[in-house]
Amino acid sequence: MAKSPLRVGFHVSGPFSAGPAHGWFDGFAFWILTALLNGFGAVVIFFVLSGFVLARSLDANPNPARFFRNRVFRLFPAGMFTVTLLTVLHWQFGFYVGDEASFDALNVILNLLMIKSDINRVMWSMTVECVATPLILLSVLVFHKHGERPLWILITVLVSLSPIGQYSHLLGGYTTLAPLYAFVVGVLIHFRGARIASLIGSGHAHGRRGK
Repeated sequence: MAKSPLRVGFHVSGPFSAGPAHGWFDGFAFWILTALLNGFGAVVIFFVLSGFVLARSLDANPNPARFFRNRVFRLFPAGMFTVTLLTVLHWQFGFYVGDEASFDALNVILNLLMIKSDINRVMWSMTVECVATPLILLSVLVFHKHGERPLWILITVLVSLSPIGQYSHLLGGYTTLAPLYAFVVGVLIHFRGARIASLIGSGHAHGRRGK
């Protein structure tokens, strides 16, 4: 998954927070930097966009087999190559990224299948993308059959579950399922985005005339 400038900034800002702030200006500057470079917020936005784009793709071609095939070829080749490379480097030279993970055969396989992401922890978002694939398909099918209300219910349930550790850290390691709701939000925006935009545009036009 390509990283946005916000996510890149988030990752490189880590070293600046290693020590205590030297004076009020240093503390204030770091607070501003942290607010602007909100890496987790950028991931949530990316998940919303992913749900939106994949819902459009399913509307254009609703074949589930094609959808899953495209997701496999989109997510797995790069991820499996990275895990394989890091595994070889660890076996040969003891190299690892971040905190050292287990490189036994079972854990390597789980990382190759993106069930876990502790060998390369920044791949946790790709693990969530894999989990979200059937959720997006289900959301599109439910919308076509029952409308938007079930999606609002699903979003509410997932948001309610997001602070619960047993749910958000179900897959262990660095993977968090807390932002899973964002994909359903993206699906809903695809189906109702035009209506929302028209309402916003109408309200803006009324506001201009009121002036």
